[in-house]
Amino acid sequence: MWLLLWLLCCTGFAGCAEKRFRKSSVAGGALLLSLLAVLLYVTFFPQRVHELKGLCCAVTGASDGLGVFIAHALAAEGVEKLVLGARRVERLEEVKADLVNRFPKVKVLTLKLDVTDGESRNDFLRQATTFGPCQVLINNAGVLTYAFFEAMDNQAMDAMLQTNLSGTLHLTKSFLPELLKEKRAHVVNISSTAGGCSVAYGGIYAATKAALTSFTISLRLEMRLEKKPVTFHCVCPGLVEDVGMAASASGRIGATVSETGRNLGWTSPTKVAQAVVRAIQYDEAQILVNSIPLQPLFAIAACLPEIWELTSPLMGALGFQLYRHLRRNAELAAK
Repeated sequence: MWLLLWLLCCTGFAGCAEKRFRKSSVAGGALLLSLLAVLLYVTFFPQRVHELKGLCCAVTGASDGLGVFIAHALAAEGVEKLVLGARRVERLEEVKADLVNRFPKVKVLTLKLDVTDGESRNDFLRQATTFGPCQVLINNAGVLTYAFFEAMDNQAMDAMLQTNLSGTLHLTKSFLPELLKEKRAHVVNISSTAGGCSVAYGGIYAATKAALTSFTISLRLEMRLEKKPVTFHCVCPGLVEDVGMAASASGRIGATVSETGRNLGWTSPTKVAQAVVRAIQYDEAQILVNSIPLQPLFAIAACLPEIWELTSPLMGALGFQLYRHLRRNAELAAK
């Protein structure tokens, strides 16, 4: 009797559980489909929600490379003021002259800035906000050294850690109280696709960019949860041709960026600058800028970290040049 009652109770409980499971499955499926529909809509039909016209924007690392292209892209969108910071003031003056010549309405202030130096950061903030106030901060300053880790110069390692990460975080923290005074403000961090995958011979650089990407996305969420008016964005370029660090690294071994990035892709400085503008205008959290979409590879690598180890030898056999070129740069650094 007790056994029969127990079986009946279990059967009834299982039936109820099954009904609840079916209901929860239907609800869960409907929620997933709704989220998928929203993601597809946002991806293919983005809404332009912010404008740059009339704003004051500060750009670090603006004396050459991506910084110059970003400054021109912002000026083309009608920003009222540009604050350009870099260590090479003479070069900044050349950039300013070109900007004013092409965009006569934009006001440009050039300031010496070493993001690794606290006093330099404070002076940059003080003068920039006096000239501004600023509504946009573009953290573009960065350095790159490819090397065998055990042979890497300690100064080169510290330069990457302090410039790409520590200095950028400190400058952002310094700017934040001023940005919070605005109705709407933006911080755009220039990271890298290197932050999303394994990069042999460039582990420190990849580590700084992975941390910068994570910092950006995390702080973006924090600002939203706290209902604060500052939005964070991350732009992650692949190898950039013609200018900048990747072009210099490829040039040292007598190659072009397109040769180094063959099969895994590359991009242009113009497209990166356009991505910075787009991130702000369309309120995008993260944009990968590369001739080949790498998101699927990053997703696979996140789930299966060993994938890069297994595929790297095969990639070399198929003619992939990336790691071969990075190793040659590491060999040069070791000499």
